[in-house]
Amino acid sequence: MKVLLINGSPRPNGNTALALSEMEKIFVQEGIETEILHVGNKDIRGCIGCRKCKTAGKCVFDDLVNATAPKFEACDGLVVGSPVYYASANATLVAFLTRLFYSTTFDKTMKIGAAVVAARRGGLSATYDELNKFFGISGMPIATGQYWNSIHGREAGQAAQDGEEGQEASVSFEARDMEGNAVTADIFSQSRLTMVNVWATYCNPCLSEMPDLGELAGEYDTADFQLIGIISDVPEIVKGVDEEKAERAMEEARSLIESTEASYTHLPINASLQKALLADVTAVPTTFFVDGEGKVLGTVVGARDKESWKELIDALLAEL
Repeated sequence: MKVLLINGSPRPNGNTALALSEMEKIFVQEGIETEILHVGNKDIRGCIGCRKCKTAGKCVFDDLVNATAPKFEACDGLVVGSPVYYASANATLVAFLTRLFYSTTFDKTMKIGAAVVAARRGGLSATYDELNKFFGISGMPIATGQYWNSIHGREAGQAAQDGEEGQEASVSFEARDMEGNAVTADIFSQSRLTMVNVWATYCNPCLSEMPDLGELAGEYDTADFQLIGIISDVPEIVKGVDEEKAERAMEEARSLIESTEASYTHLPINASLQKALLADVTAVPTTFFVDGEGKVLGTVVGARDKESWKELIDALLAEL
């Protein structure tokens, strides 16, 4: 599988490039081949509507558009990034995409399309919508994301500091483990990398992968790697608040942990964990990777086999 990434910014190392490089990291971790093309700093003219491409099989202007066409045909996914100019994508990029999509006759249906846009302040949604129209009219499924795949920043690298007002850069929480011992976000400082696996007692895929997770937890030096489970459907026991029901749920969870030999730290859910890590979790299992400073490095939705997890863990450790 291969993904072609298009940088529509005239700055090859600006915030648009930063967003694309972050996406590229995830693709590489997943074993997907990538290639980045820098388009925004090239001299590319717009379409003149001559329709010569319909007989010649390529654009009449023999430039980067024609050079990219076979790469577009061969790829499985296309990611397009652009800065925002007057609530629109870079005109050079628009000219490039217009000619690329119009002059190529191969079937684009089911190639995955994704856009990401960068701006200092406004115009992001309009630009994001503009780029997605190239995918939509071609029958390409569009990969969406939280906040419509947009980042904020003007000077190079500023997007890396883009954070929501009031949101801490690092995860912070207070919880208790299955034995009632206090656990805080300080637990992340015990290892260079922490895998936080959110599971539920009713979730068969969760339970199926827990024996593998139990084995992984014992195969690494704890200074390098540790594993924590968060039980999304088992509440922390609070005195005076339906204690009997909570204890029954806790006993069921203990039994499942024992039967799957998932003998690592597990945390029943509470409001602090919900706010810190589970606010956007819509499915289980969901897994977060957190560094020693409590910063979330990545999220994986769904279960995996042991070897797949090990490959991802080793790749993340190599980057830390």
